[in-house]
Amino acid sequence: MSANDKSDVPPPPLRGRSVRAADREGGMAAAHRPVTGLNRFRAKSMRSEMTDAERILWMRLRAHRLHGLSFRRQTPIDPFIVDFVCHSQNLVIELDGGQHTIGLEIKRDSKRQQWLEAKGYRVLRFWNSDVVRQCDAVVERILETVAYAAPPSRHSLKANDDLPLKGGGEVTRGQP
Repeated sequence: MSANDKSDVPPPPLRGRSVRAADREGGMAAAHRPVTGLNRFRAKSMRSEMTDAERILWMRLRAHRLHGLSFRRQTPIDPFIVDFVCHSQNLVIELDGGQHTIGLEIKRDSKRQQWLEAKGYRVLRFWNSDVVRQCDAVVERILETVAYAAPPSRHSLKANDDLPLKGGGEVTRGQP
């Protein structure tokens, strides 16, 4: 093996670590989207200081508990940190307290929502009080949103279920 061949081969994973962990520690690719240090710090501190409503909803969303969907909490998405996100469904869930009824906060929330929607995310907003008092209804609304947006499974159609005929014509017997 020549010296040139060795440069093309990635280094082995660090002892006791997965290939993915090794990649993050100086290997080929980053494990996550790039995040500024300030946003990373803010997101971590927000995860450790969750509101009661965030904690209640997180217990219903975490660990794939909601129909196997993977949610992340207090996640940076470019300049913003969203309360909950399901990347596979492009769904952001925001919980709002009383401070979101003030004029400046309303404008900020509107701009934030427009930006997220322009990036392809659907944004659901709930009041903290609704999560605390009616968590089942909030979870049901999340499920409705996910079910509405999900494309039909290719296995959900049977072979002859009202599919159009080839060419869109009608069946006529005995004619070519």
